[in-house]
Amino acid sequence: FLSGNYWTANLLAEDYEAQPGEDLQCSRAYVGPRFFEAFGMPILSGRAFGQADERPVGATNWMSRSAVVNQALARRYFGNADPLGRRLYFTHRPEAPVEIVGIVADARYRSLRTAAPPTIYLPFSRAGADSTFALRTSGDVQVTTSSLAALARELNPTVRVRDVRTMTDVVNASVQQ
Repeated sequence: FLSGNYWTANLLAEDYEAQPGEDLQCSRAYVGPRFFEAFGMPILSGRAFGQADERPVGATNWMSRSAVVNQALARRYFGNADPLGRRLYFTHRPEAPVEIVGIVADARYRSLRTAAPPTIYLPFSRAGADSTFALRTSGDVQVTTSSLAALARELNPTVRVRDVRTMTDVVNASVQQ
């Protein structure tokens, strides 16, 4: 999560009245199955993403309408009210709202030294071609990395596996900033 790769977008909740000049920027992360489990981020309410949130085989213009948000985003737009079932939309695409299906605990995103920003998580099937993957393993990191890189090349020779780091390396780099 502290990889330095992050996206932001201006986000609004239905029925939310933004103040003039209010900063609506939120972090946005496209995540795959079991992401929250892999990072030890508990789902506090609702659910994580499941099969119903994934792109059906053969679908071309399909887009999931589900979102998981962190506590910081829930507080920003809903205060103490229950955000489950409420809808959010990106200001550049108000015609494509997403429904909040889960609330996840806040997690440091850019640095261990700054508070968790309001963050919206969307199913990976909404993402583009460039992706970052995380894997939780108890085995030898070098062996696992080599095996995964070989498998990726076997499945798709155009896929590049690069910038592989352990979470310890990522955390240490964040603390040294």
